[in-house]
Amino acid sequence: MQEKILLPEQFIKQKKLIEEKKETSGEVLAHVDNIAKVDRSTFAFKPSNGFIVILKSPMKRSWRPGLWWRTGRRIGVGGITNAGQNKALAEFLTAVVAKRVAVI
Repeated sequence: MQEKILLPEQFIKQKKLIEEKKETSGEVLAHVDNIAKVDRSTFAFKPSNGFIVILKSPMKRSWRPGLWWRTGRRIGVGGITNAGQNKALAEFLTAVVAKRVAVI
């Protein structure tokens, strides 16, 4: 079963991980199984108050201005979204990826 990840406001509201990162239009941002790394470092090329998700395999280019963008193997989340929610989601995704790596 593939796990899903939510946008920051959905994550805070529901406090659970589902199978794919989707937005309200139903577009899948990424499958958790495809996430290689989450980067919140100061010098990362990321949106304001956001983070970068680096994928194992590339996905189709897409974006929602001010919310997220995806190009190749990178997804940038942030911009006009809440910094606290972005941080919580980034830490959660980092923990999920670390747990998955530890199990393998």
